[in-house]
This record gives sequence, structure tokens and C-alpha cells, in this order.
Amino acid sequence: MKKRYLFIALLPTIIWGFGYVVQSIGLQSVGPNTLNATRFFLAFLVLIPFVLKRRRNLYKNNPTEKIVRRNSLIKGSIISGFFLFIGNCFQIWGMVYTTPGKASFITSLYIIMVPFIGLYFGEKLSSKVWIGVVISLFGMYLLCFSGGIENINKGDVLVLICSFGFAMQIISISYFAPMCDTFSLSAFHILVAGVLSLICMFLFETPTWLGIKAAWFPIIYCALLQSAVGYTLQIISQKYVPATLASLVFSMESVFALFFGWLVLNEILSRKELLGCALVLVAIMVSQSRSRKLKRIKRVIA
Repeated sequence: MKKRYLFIALLPTIIWGFGYVVQSIGLQSVGPNTLNATRFFLAFLVLIPFVLKRRRNLYKNNPTEKIVRRNSLIKGSIISGFFLFIGNCFQIWGMVYTTPGKASFITSLYIIMVPFIGLYFGEKLSSKVWIGVVISLFGMYLLCFSGGIENINKGDVLVLICSFGFAMQIISISYFAPMCDTFSLSAFHILVAGVLSLICMFLFETPTWLGIKAAWFPIIYCALLQSAVGYTLQIISQKYVPATLASLVFSMESVFALFFGWLVLNEILSRKELLGCALVLVAIMVSQSRSRKLKRIKRVIA
């Protein structure tokens, strides 16, 4: 594994970290599903020219490989796109009720969920993971339970669900990325998430052109940078970086989100909440063992 791919994996975390702040601003004008649907479709349109240009030069002399990779692309786009939708849907829905800084740290718990999902497929958890789980639970208590369990924030629960979606998205991308063209997988898994978001938009919200126009900057930022650039860089890096190591790098978005929340929104967490953030970050670092490639999960997905 070349170190430059770790740097490539770090770039989306900065984009996604600032994205929490931008999404929070966008939610003042449009609903969560409206924001997701517009950003995903715009991101798909931006990526399509790159997909078409690359497809002209791919598999010219190997039609069999073209069929195999096309099947992998279809399957990978549907699976990873579905979990991309779950992650973003519950994350942005939760941000209606909680702050960007807290949402980012709760979201980063996907890094602990990855090995737990592996447990379902027969993977064994190391002692580091169990220690990380205990630390993260205590950190989550400080972050989310102000005044006791009965006062749990609805948004914190929704964001916790989103972390499962992102855990599954990372696992599926890790499996399908080596078998698919980067831009094609990025574009079509974003399209799947966009279609699902569009359905939810019409079912649960009443979008207006006035609201969409008012949220033009968050929509463009989330489409161009957070989705088109961010997820493409994620797929490029995960062609060469193992899922668990990649998820560790991606989890640093929580640090950038907290910084940008303080810088732009004047978001200030209490000492207890800051301690909770620190414990979640420690749990993430502790839980990571060396390069767990999730081979059994790959066999099941295949």
C-alpha cells in the first residue's frame, strides 16, 4: 500500500468535516431529503462526462472483462448506494435536532461498527475492539445523555443509526472498488442514493423552488465537493487501503467538523461533551487492529 493513498483518503475527511456545517445551514431552507436528493442528482450529472469519457477507452480488447465488471458495477452501485442513502438520510435528519460537532463524532462510530458487522459473518473481535466499545459507550453517554437517559436527544439516536449505514457503505466500497471503474461506481452509487432520497422527498416533505434557491450554496457544495469529489476520492483510496484503515482515516472528519463548527457557527460544547468527544476519538484509535480485510464479508457479498 502506497502512502499517497492514505493522503488521498484524508482529503475527503476535510471536505466532509466542513460539510456538517454547510448542511446545517442548508437545513434552514430545505428539508433533509430535499437537500440530499438535489445534491446527489447534481453530483451524478457532474460525474457523467467523466464516466462517458473513460468508458470509451475501457475494455476495448476484452469484452468478457467488460461483462464481469458491468455486473459488479450494477451490484456494487445498488448495495453501496442503498447504504449511502441510509447513512446520509439519518445523518442529515438527525442534524435537525443536534449540533454538527456532536453529529460528526457519533457518525464516526462506524469505525467500531465495521468489525462488529464482521462478527455477524464469523469474524473474531480482538481485545482492542472490546476495549474501544467500552470507552465509546462511556463517551456516547457524556455526548448524548444530558441529565440522564430519559433526556436523550432524538437527533443523536438518528445519527447513531446513520453510522451503521456508513459502516456498510465503507465495507461494500472496499469490496467492489477494485472490480469497477472509479468514476462509474462513484456516479451510479450516488444516483441510487439520489433516487431513494427523491422518493422520500415527495413522501415526507413539500419542496419548493424558493427553498431550494435559498439553499443554493449548501446544495452546490454538498454536490460538487462532498459527493462528487469526496466519494470519488474515497473509492480511489479504497482500491488500495484496507477497509478498517480507511475507516480510521475517514473518522478524522469528526475533528474537522468540530473545528469548523466552532470557527463558522460559534458552536461551543460543554466540558462534559468535549470529554465525550475525546473518549469517542480514543475509542476509535484503540479499536483499530492491523489491516482486517473482512475476507468473509467479501465472500458473502459476492
